[in-house]
Amino acid sequence: MPVNAMASSDKPAAETAAVLLLCGSAVLAPVFLGASGIWSRLALETTIILAACLWAASGKRTVWATLIPLAVCGTALLQLLPLPDQILVNLAPVSAGAWKVATEGTGNAWGRISINPGATLCGIRRLFVACAAIAMVTEVARRKSSRNRLLAALATSGAIVMLLALVFGPTNGRRVLGIVDLVGPFPTAFTPIVRPVESAGFGKVDWAIVGTQRYLVEFANAGAGIGPYIYSNHFAGAVVLTFPILLGSWLMVTRGRLHEAWRWVAIAVGLAIAGWLVGVVADSRAGGISLVVAGATYVALAAEHNWLRRVTTALAILSTTAMIGLIVAGLVVLLSPAEDVMRALPKAWQPGMTAALNDPRVIAAQIALRMFFASPLLGTGIDSYPNVFARFYQSDYTLFYAHNDYAQLLAETGAAGAAALAIVVYVLGSRFLRFFFNAKGEYRVLNAGPWAALAGIAAHSAFDWNLHLPANAFIACVVGGLCASSVPPELPLWARRLAERIPELLPRIGFVAAAVVCLAFLVRDAVSDHAQRMVRQQLFTPNSNVSEAAAIGSQAGLERAMTFAEGVARWDRRNSRLELLLGQACLKQASVADTPDTQARWLDAAAKWFLLARLACPLGRGFPQPVDSSAG
Repeated sequence: MPVNAMASSDKPAAETAAVLLLCGSAVLAPVFLGASGIWSRLALETTIILAACLWAASGKRTVWATLIPLAVCGTALLQLLPLPDQILVNLAPVSAGAWKVATEGTGNAWGRISINPGATLCGIRRLFVACAAIAMVTEVARRKSSRNRLLAALATSGAIVMLLALVFGPTNGRRVLGIVDLVGPFPTAFTPIVRPVESAGFGKVDWAIVGTQRYLVEFANAGAGIGPYIYSNHFAGAVVLTFPILLGSWLMVTRGRLHEAWRWVAIAVGLAIAGWLVGVVADSRAGGISLVVAGATYVALAAEHNWLRRVTTALAILSTTAMIGLIVAGLVVLLSPAEDVMRALPKAWQPGMTAALNDPRVIAAQIALRMFFASPLLGTGIDSYPNVFARFYQSDYTLFYAHNDYAQLLAETGAAGAAALAIVVYVLGSRFLRFFFNAKGEYRVLNAGPWAALAGIAAHSAFDWNLHLPANAFIACVVGGLCASSVPPELPLWARRLAERIPELLPRIGFVAAAVVCLAFLVRDAVSDHAQRMVRQQLFTPNSNVSEAAAIGSQAGLERAMTFAEGVARWDRRNSRLELLLGQACLKQASVADTPDTQARWLDAAAKWFLLARLACPLGRGFPQPVDSSAG
């Protein structure tokens, strides 16, 4: 099949419904998930899974399309396999040491590669959703009508995000779109109420003192975003992912209707506006550079004039080379002793380098690399970075993400994750070369957008955590699927022969069954997150902001929240964050108990929850300690 050829538009109604669900999600996800609410995230995940089930059930599918998501997630489950200490200490030394401490005195000499199995299992469920979305888009986008709908949805999404940014501008750190209050009753942008994914990716820690005990509380930074996003760099990521596709849609719509010069003047003006929004209004330096990479890549692919193509190709190569050089230089600095780096620099540069090395982003990537070298084969477990961070770096601030998706992938999945990434890069790289040399005409102009967006987000991911935010991760999956399907597949001989030996129905049934099971647990995860928020709101709302009567009411509110959370904990075992919160709530109840017997019961309950939390995640933050023993 030639590169420009597409499959017939005839398709089952179920597949059409799946495509429409994907299109609707692509348009609405950035608007409702820029702040990543619990229920809006569940709505997106439910929609993707429903679309995946409709797609898989609508007819025969390529074996690899349904098998790969199962294989990827099945491999990731190895991080949850109980292993004896003799084996674990060789595979994941950091994890082995942590589990030894957690299980001391219990007679359990086994542990897992993942430091936080509950969080890792939740991450694997979301990994399945992402792989399913990519596989589904790769298949359905081979039909011209489906592909054009998806491209139109992404272009619409980009236009909406930029329009909302122009209308509402930057937030003041408290409200998104003038409606969503990010920090509630807290006087600053730091709040213990929101989840890490609803923050700017970092926070600070402070002590909560309850009676004779105290424990650390994480205060997440709610960020200072723009438009529908609470974090300006995520807004930049959304623009990078969608604006090149908007450019392609503009060139297609105006083809033959406007003079060629005016069409490209509009492109230049659009790039200038997008660059101003990202680089100046949102103040995202990495986003601005990534937008240059994406814009130059798009023009280099789509330009029909040789001189323009040569200039922009040179610009794309130059900006990409500069980005790679910056990353390599950063790795050299991060992996070298600070003293050696300083000695190698002129004295005039040393203050700037000192400031750079103390930047939280640099520290975040450095910690991720240290995690990788400590457990290089299989990492410390998906979504374990925030748990291990505190072990490697003691400070009054904390990082929930490495602010570098590649470094975090290395830290959490080790060489196995790096190998998987290398395979993805090889497959997409080979398909990009075929598109670059063979795609022609209108097809090239329109479908250069996803490739440019992919180049841009690949650059931006070296400086932030866009692929952990639900909205941008979903858009990236759609873009990746569109890129993978932009040329006909060319499977190696061994892959074709293996696919011929596997009954097509079996992986399809397994895919649908896994999707249904995954959805059930994602619902549980959302309810658990809601229960945690209820308890946090009662535990950490500043007392100075409520009256005495309201404070009495909050005590009753804490009891109601605990009752609900305890029920969820029986349903969601191994959730260390929920168990830690319940232990902290029991300490609060013990501190206000009116009799010694009641106080003792609450303290016993707290000890039980803290033990369960430690057995679920040995490196959790928030375990109590006596005030006297840690004073000073």
